Parts: sequence; C-alpha cells; structure tokens
Amino acid sequence: MPLNLAMSVMSVAEAVLWAVLAFLFWKKKLQRRFPALGAYLALHAASTPVLYVLLYGQSQHWLNDYCYVTYFFGYWAVYVASAILLFFVCMEIFRSALSAFTGLMKFGVVIFRWVILASIIVSFSTLSFSHRGAFIVTDIAYGLMRSVSIIEICLLGFLCLSMNALRLSPRYMAFGMALGFGMMSANDFVESLVVSMFTH
Repeated sequence: MPLNLAMSVMSVAEAVLWAVLAFLFWKKKLQRRFPALGAYLALHAASTPVLYVLLYGQSQHWLNDYCYVTYFFGYWAVYVASAILLFFVCMEIFRSALSAFTGLMKFGVVIFRWVILASIIVSFSTLSFSHRGAFIVTDIAYGLMRSVSIIEICLLGFLCLSMNALRLSPRYMAFGMALGFGMMSANDFVESLVVSMFTH
C-alpha cells in the first residue's frame, strides 16, 4: 500500500474513531459525570475532519494557499485547547477515584491543583522559546502538553499503587481512562524522544 494512501486511510480511521468515541460517550450520558472529557472528545470529533480537509486543501493549493495558514493556527489552537482540557480531565479522574473518601478528596484536590501549577511553571521555565513570532505557539503548546503528560503518567501511577487502599478494581471506569491517557502520554514521550534524536 502506498504511503500516501496508508496515511489517508489512517487519517479517516482516526476521524471515525473520535466520532464513535464521542457518540458512545454521550449515549451513555457520561458527560454529566465527566464534562471536561466530554468537551475533549467533542473538540477532537469536530476538529479532526476540518483539519484534514484543510490539510488536503493545502496540498491542492486551495484558496491561494490560505489553507496552510488556517491549518497551522487551527491545529495548534486545538493542540493547546486539548492540553488545557486534559488538565481538567485529570482532575475529574482524580475526583472520581477518591469519590468514596470525601475528606481525602477535598484535601487531595487542593494538592492536585498545586501539582498542576508547579508542573506548568517547571515546563515553561525549561522552554527554550527557539521560535519567534507566531511560531512561538509551538513552543508553548509543547510545554503545556509535556506538563499534562507528566501529570497523566503520575495519576496512572498513583491509581496503580493505591488501588487496594481506594478499593478500586481494574475494571473501574476512572482507572480505564487513566490507563488510556497514560498510554497516550507514554507514546507522546517516545515520539518526542525519537523526533529530538533525528532533529539534532
């Protein structure tokens, strides 16, 4: 299968997967319990087909190459919005995992907020800001996503280590969400490592 065709098939499959996940999420009315996750799924279900059309339009030189500019800013806007929403998704998963322990949940949420703030500060303080002008948005987006990825992996580690104490089972919904986002974060770290190895 040619590379371009394979990429097109995977792109369509990704758009369909986001749409199916969003549909199932709303069908089970989970947006009431996890509103940030509902917003995250809605963002990707709506933006993925639009971004692919813009990307295709850029390759076909539609609208005098304005498709590229629109795609660039649209892609990074979705990327930053995804990172911000993921902070709230992590908070929802954390609250859900501690829902049986009201006092511990209130105390834990305060600590979790401070961890998020510290993670963002550390991520931004280590950014190189190698780009100038509008391209600085890529540095900011990568910094935000790196900090949220660390929080996702730490959240997964916390749930794995405290499952017995919290009386959670591996089939618990919040654990499954944390596992999925943790795997996505691990994948992002490996991908960024490979990219950095071949770009330096």
